Amino acid sequence: MILWDLRGGSYVAKYRQRLQSHTDSINLFLNTLTWSATDRIGDYVEYHARRLDELVHQARQFSMTAQSSVPALQPIVAYVPNHRELASTSPAQQANPGAFLDNQTLI
Repeated sequence: MILWDLRGGSYVAKYRQRLQSHTDSINLFLNTLTWSATDRIGDYVEYHARRLDELVHQARQFSMTAQSSVPALQPIVAYVPNHRELASTSPAQQANPGAFLDNQTLI
């Protein structure tokens, strides 16, 4: 009986071979899915890394633009008219914040 099993002639040996074949097929399928998912995840990470680099670059440019704009805005923001200037202006000029800049040009 043992020699017959070793030669693959018994029902148990045939069942074992079928089971091994099915197990190999399932393993191949699962490995293919795993590698496919790994590739997609890698592509996803690369895409988002590039997008993050673009956003950092845009933020740097925005920061430089904002820093260059601050000196131009400083006279407007820092200027506080005294009560005599307010009293000598009309209500229409008081409503316009640029009316108190002593003829300075707004940028």
